[in-house]
This record gives sequence, structure tokens and C-alpha cells, in this order.
Amino acid sequence: MSSGRFDVPTTSLVPVPSTQCEVETIAQKEKNEHFHVELSVVTQAQGSVYLEHGNTKVMAACYGPQPTSVRRGFSAVCLLDCDVKFSPFSGTKRRKDQPTDEDKEMSEALASALSPCVCLSKYPKSIIHIHVNVLEDAGNAFSSAVNAACLSLVDAGIEMFDLLAAATVTMNNSTDGKKNTTSGEITMSLMSSIGEITLMEQRGKLSDKLSQELIQQAVDECGRVHVLQQHFLTLSHTMRSSEESDGMDESNDERTS
Repeated sequence: MSSGRFDVPTTSLVPVPSTQCEVETIAQKEKNEHFHVELSVVTQAQGSVYLEHGNTKVMAACYGPQPTSVRRGFSAVCLLDCDVKFSPFSGTKRRKDQPTDEDKEMSEALASALSPCVCLSKYPKSIIHIHVNVLEDAGNAFSSAVNAACLSLVDAGIEMFDLLAAATVTMNNSTDGKKNTTSGEITMSLMSSIGEITLMEQRGKLSDKLSQELIQQAVDECGRVHVLQQHFLTLSHTMRSSEESDGMDESNDERTS
């Protein structure tokens, strides 16, 4: 198991909107919170990750590539089977144990976001299963699920075109001291090195100017997450190499004695 913590930036430039409202983003708040990753936490999986982003906690496990079943038929490229589930205690209200429409929708969206960044042609007649369990949802469950699923694929040694980073940016309106109300949200998954967006969803009503501002903030946050992913993967590789080196030294010492 490899783990590490990294202090994220605490300052950012916030665009001033044209309307008299307070713009607050989940991405900006998370910059003041920790980002924690642990790799290879599920021993029976080829790759697995435990990820904390702010107060959101998710676990992802990757199984495969495995041969496809006869009923699925022949496939020239690898199939991605994604399954996202929320723990009953993940939110303020207790969830049902049975899969919900939200679980199914998020599972399909996760497969759609991941497919462009995985070298599917490298694994014909195969299938890769990715299971994500949301342990705690602080408003950015899907983006955290994408980030964890991507790292679990890397941990499993699956060939990819680039790391996939995701972010959720929300605009909250606050006028005359009234309670904030969400008026728009953008979720994006981006291959930062290539500059290719694999998924972008907008919910709520946003003006063209605010949409552009939030899209740019989402791109910036994806770039920051991309750097963090690289950091933790490098840290994990260094720790594993050190452990293997220590094990070889102990083995040599035993032979010498």
C-alpha cells in the first residue's frame, strides 16, 4: 500500500461576474482542503485506489482485462464495464441498498468519460470491470469517481493515452444576505496533456459569459488534479522501488550470513 499527502495551493483568482451575485465554486473550496490517495488497497483487484478530495471519499477497484463471455459476442476492442454505487451512509439522508437511477446514470457517464483515454484496441475480446464505491459525498462524487477510476486503471497497468482528471464547478447565488442557492453546475473530465475533453455536463441555467467562466475554472481545476495524480503516482512508484530494494538487501544479507 502506498500513500502520501500533498499541500494544494491556497490562493486563486476568481473572475468577477457581471451580475450582482456571489460566485462560489466547489473547486475553489477544495483548494483549501487536502487531497489524499492510497494505491493498491484491494488485494484481489489488479488495481485499486482510495481517494479523498475535500470531504468526498471514494474507493475504486479495477479487475481485468478478462476474456469476454460468449453471450457478449466478439469485440475487436476492449469493453469497459463501470459500476458506481453509493454507500447507504454516504449522504445526509440514508440511501437504499438497491441500485438507483442515479447509480445507473453515473455508471454510464463514467464509462463514457473513461473510454477515450484507455487504449481499448490493445485488449481485443476482453473486458475491464471498474467498481467505484462512494463512501462520502460532499458534492463532487462523480468527479472524484472519475479521478479514482483513472488511478485504479494506472495501478492495474492498463495502457492509456493520458491521465484523466475531472472537476465539478458550481455557481451559487447570494443576494441580500439570503441563503445560497445553486443556479448552475458544470462537470468536466479532461485529458490535460492532450487537451481533449472526454465529458462535460451542465446543469441549471447559466448565461453565456458565466458558462465560459465556469468552463475555464473547470479546465484549471482539472489541470491541478492532473498534477496531483502525477505526484501520487510518482510517490507510489518511489516507495515501491524503495521497498523492493530493501527486500533485496535483506535477502542478500541472509545469504551472506
